[in-house]
Amino acid sequence: MFLTSSCAGVVLGENCGCLSLSQAISHGDLQGMKDFLMRRQVATTSWSDIFETPLQKACCCGQVDVVKELLLQNRKMPNEMESLALDNAAGNGNLETVVELCENNSALLRQENSDSYGLVIPVVRSSNAGKGEVTRYLYKQTPLGVLMEDEGYWATCLLLDAVFYGFLDIVLGILDRIPPDQVPSLAVTKHPRQRSSPLRFLALKPDLFRSHCDLGFWRRLSYSCMIP
Repeated sequence: MFLTSSCAGVVLGENCGCLSLSQAISHGDLQGMKDFLMRRQVATTSWSDIFETPLQKACCCGQVDVVKELLLQNRKMPNEMESLALDNAAGNGNLETVVELCENNSALLRQENSDSYGLVIPVVRSSNAGKGEVTRYLYKQTPLGVLMEDEGYWATCLLLDAVFYGFLDIVLGILDRIPPDQVPSLAVTKHPRQRSSPLRFLALKPDLFRSHCDLGFWRRLSYSCMIP
């Protein structure tokens, strides 16, 4: 029995059509994608299958040119589409797409922009997913004021994620950027919206300390560069 998606208007039994669109996006076939969307009159915000929209598919596959084309076709709501595209790209670790979107619209990094669409800020989206390369890029692009909103809530989120995934360079970077008098409240005091403080969480990660394990030469060298 076939089901239908009310938000998509796509019959799940139309597997061939969905597969064609999915393959065109995956392979960066711009013309094939445009022909399909025009022929079927499918909106770029509709679901290409039961799992994702064309924009989500393009972001997941890192097809920057396809992302650009889909955004161009949605001029009526550019900020929303770009925010959703950045959210998907950050969560999937697609650095090229993230860079392209941020360079064209730095406002996407602002908290009020994320709040408008019920999203976390991009750097925390990528840190939640453990995408180190993208997190480092977004961390450098995100203004300190954004991280320190709401008593440093986003900075705390980023610190906790960085400790969990071992991104110690980001941990040190955050603590180095904020005024010294704010370090205790951010790193030691538990934020009202969090279950633990970064320092307490760090204490639960003994594997991050050199004394816990026998490091090889290169790891000892890297450790000495990150930890004074």
